Amino acid sequence: MQLPGVLGAGKSGTNANASTITKHRLVGHGTASATNRQPINGLNVTGVGAIAGVIQDDIPTGETGTVYDEDGMEVTIESDGSATIDYGQRVYAIAGASLAASGRIAPLPGSPTPGTNYEVVGRSISATQVPNTAGAKVKVRWHREVYQG
Repeated sequence: MQLPGVLGAGKSGTNANASTITKHRLVGHGTASATNRQPINGLNVTGVGAIAGVIQDDIPTGETGTVYDEDGMEVTIESDGSATIDYGQRVYAIAGASLAASGRIAPLPGSPTPGTNYEVVGRSISATQVPNTAGAKVKVRWHREVYQG
């Protein structure tokens, strides 16, 4: 179990995207090749069903960085800005239409859409309400689950 507030060793991932993947974003498992056996990519490419974890530092194209995914660890992830996020609220992954909007999170709605699967990545542990601003930083206690509306 991870000590609260302390990041573990994480795992390696090499950016397979043509652009830098920005810190505080969720990333997905990319397609392995002979030259990149641990590829990661933006969720806009991989989809939310292929989440590898979250990065805490920028990872330029072709560079290798650390991907965190250990249950119970505290990480920072950007909000998509669609709604405010309260302490203790579940948050789920947003694929985004582009790398710039990819890998952010949104609060699980109070009345989830019936039949929709939400890829929950944890709960907000930000001390104050996070505003509905795209790019706002959210402190999250990592815990993956699928919530079906």
